[in-house]
Amino acid sequence: MQTPSTPSVQTGFTLLELLVVVVLIAVMAGALVLSVQGGSSARTVDTELERVRLVVEALCDRSMLETRYLGLGLSQTQYVGYEIGASGDWQPIQREGLFKRHVLPGGLALSLVGEEAPALRPSLPDQPQLLCAPDGLPNPFVLALTAGSGTQTLRAELRRDGTGEWRRETTP
Repeated sequence: MQTPSTPSVQTGFTLLELLVVVVLIAVMAGALVLSVQGGSSARTVDTELERVRLVVEALCDRSMLETRYLGLGLSQTQYVGYEIGASGDWQPIQREGLFKRHVLPGGLALSLVGEEAPALRPSLPDQPQLLCAPDGLPNPFVLALTAGSGTQTLRAELRRDGTGEWRRETTP
């Protein structure tokens, strides 16, 4: 007499189950890496350069409309719009969003480029380095925004030559 065989109990995982787990781990690791890095450094630099350009243009437009001097003060990691206050001293603009103090994302650093360009300090200055005259044009400048450290540095420059033309140059 044969005894009915008892169903065998599987122990372990099938190859398909293991493959699904490996794929899920890879996807989650990729998402983690992207969120930690904050995306592409080049894209971040481009976004921040475009923001600085828009702030300078808006300051100069406002300077022309109000027929008064306005400026942009820069430090190594932040910038803010300046106006001449009631006391006759330069003061940071507090009331408007675009001209308020803007801190750069981590890993980015500003610098002014040129033989006579002042070195930027870690803190904001008492007066602006870039001026917008009532004619609507800023003083000529070259602003460099650097991302990374060591040998992996992306440097992009925003140039304003006094003729109203903007030029962007990227150096890997």
